[in-house]
Amino acid sequence: MRRFLLPVMLSFGATYLLAQGSVRQEEVTFKSGDLTLAGTLYLPTSSRRMPAVALIHGSGKSERQELRYYAQLFAKSGVAALAWDKRGVGKSEGGPNAWRNFSLADLASDAAAAVRYLRLRPDVDSAGVGIFGVSQGGWVAPIAAQQSGGVRFVVTVSASLTTIAEDNVFERAARLTREGFSAAEVERARAMHVLDILVSRNGQGFDEFVQQWDANQAQSWFRRVYGDPRPAPPEHPYRTWYRSVMDVDPMPAWRALSSPMLFITGDPALDALSPVARNVSLIDGMRREGHPVERLTLEGADHNLKRGGREVDLSAPLAAWLTRVLGER
Repeated sequence: MRRFLLPVMLSFGATYLLAQGSVRQEEVTFKSGDLTLAGTLYLPTSSRRMPAVALIHGSGKSERQELRYYAQLFAKSGVAALAWDKRGVGKSEGGPNAWRNFSLADLASDAAAAVRYLRLRPDVDSAGVGIFGVSQGGWVAPIAAQQSGGVRFVVTVSASLTTIAEDNVFERAARLTREGFSAAEVERARAMHVLDILVSRNGQGFDEFVQQWDANQAQSWFRRVYGDPRPAPPEHPYRTWYRSVMDVDPMPAWRALSSPMLFITGDPALDALSPVARNVSLIDGMRREGHPVERLTLEGADHNLKRGGREVDLSAPLAAWLTRVLGER
């Protein structure tokens, strides 16, 4: 695969931290509708009212500890950071499968509730509250920002600006390619996946999908992507849920925002979970349209922003961007 990088669109501005020092933690709860969510607020040492940020999870059964790295980055930059257990996970209320059969609207409502909680704290500058989203949180962040109204900033890491269905097609092909399957095998898997998505979308093509299932189930690539003994019918509960999220286009919500936005991505050649090249094209398109968008693309970093298994140090660029954006008031 040819390796390339698109130009960085981030102007670092000032290169100092808003505030440096120790970080203290406070266990908190807040309400999102009828649910009580539990989290940890990471606070910088400060005697003044401070800006703050609500941290939105990536996919999976995620607890607050998974966002500890980013929470500390923000807090060490002088921005209080709230991470919480997803609904139905850890100490947060909610159904046990809420994290799996998620609704983007519900996850956005939880993030908007976190923003409201932060705005009401006497030690937080209510006009300085922003939103952060990682991976799956990139689909949630613009919806939450719209629900919250007037958030000060939005930062995302490895966010996809395509639909979930488009993202899944890319992810499957990229994963099989990295595992060493041939181009022909990857294309057969991709074509079958596209048909699988069509079945979920409107029930069409199920008979053809079953035929492809029977024809390919002995292939080694098939066993890497399908684990069920038989294909799920159109009315299967998984397909019903997937239908509710698969085609949600995040771009209208992103374009509706007027808050400064920073998109941090990994290397297009190394992120096998998100179509970085396509995302970069969409991000840069918003910038050309006049939206307050900046981008940082990290050479040699994967979806988790790791190089060689170690996190890329984002402290300086993130703090510089926050310093500039929070000063523009």
